[in-house]
Amino acid sequence: MKTFFRIVCTVLACGSTAAFCATHISADVTNNSVDWANAQVTGQFIQPAGYQPVQQLVNTTRWTPGIAVSSKTVNLSNGVDNVVLDLASVGLEYDFGGNSSSLEQNPLAGSVSCTESFSAGTKILITSNQTPISCFSDDRVVYTNPVQPFYYVRPVFTIADADMISAFNSKTSGVYRGVLPIQYRYSYRNQGGVITYRNLTASLSFAITYRPNDISNVIVTPPVVSMTPNYDRAKQEIDSSASVSIVVNGELNSGLTLYLANEEYKLLNQSSEIPINIDCATCSPSRLVTDGVRNFNKSSIPSLGSSANFYLDFSYSGIKFTDLIDGNYSNNFTFVVEANF
Repeated sequence: MKTFFRIVCTVLACGSTAAFCATHISADVTNNSVDWANAQVTGQFIQPAGYQPVQQLVNTTRWTPGIAVSSKTVNLSNGVDNVVLDLASVGLEYDFGGNSSSLEQNPLAGSVSCTESFSAGTKILITSNQTPISCFSDDRVVYTNPVQPFYYVRPVFTIADADMISAFNSKTSGVYRGVLPIQYRYSYRNQGGVITYRNLTASLSFAITYRPNDISNVIVTPPVVSMTPNYDRAKQEIDSSASVSIVVNGELNSGLTLYLANEEYKLLNQSSEIPINIDCATCSPSRLVTDGVRNFNKSSIPSLGSSANFYLDFSYSGIKFTDLIDGNYSNNFTFVVEANF
């Protein structure tokens, strides 16, 4: 008796810088997440961890912080692709250092108030969601004796994660760099008692690492597996094995997941059946199916880069051929491979 066994294996893809040093901020972006590094995220506000020092300002007893936002757009490039980030708002945090101060609710006459203004201790944070605009805080800082008005500044901005991810959609992987200059101005009372203004610039440099994880294609070799049984006449048993090579191409920086359907993994011929085993040496866990029964609904496949190759090994053993009817045994098995995010 000569019996042939056929497996049809289908794989589906589901994947889917001023007069002082600039502060720096970085982030990791994938298809569905944003992870800010060396940054302070408070509510909607995102700021670099470090401050920019400011020196040689005219001493004063009264001053009002402001900003002069000319653009909320950051142009980034990785040398191949360009990304434009449209920030929802841009602002600045002023730090008075050790100056002993008090705040007065005293908006500048004829000035525009900033969209948001917050004060805490020796810090004032102001932002604007309009461009171009020159705006000031409604609070005036007052000192008992003339001192330098502030010693540090730190840029602040807002952008939703969804908008960040959308900006990188379909771009190549890599580190995208760019600089956002933030013009700011403050008013102060000079030694003659006259209110005057000074314009300065802070800079915020960006380094955004984009790691998309997406499948472009899957190559299955062979898609149809023929298994010829080996006969043990003494035991009246048969066994066989065959392998399928699966090559996944795309942006695969976070690994892959292989999903198995909840079904019986058996080769069928009318009323006869042969349970099979399925192994994947590079998967974790590796024994996927034992004697026709699924052990796990999914398994992890490591990958990093633009291509991953793994094998599905099909086998059966110890099958009494006296219990089988003559003919072809076959079945269709569907697997899903998905890029991790």
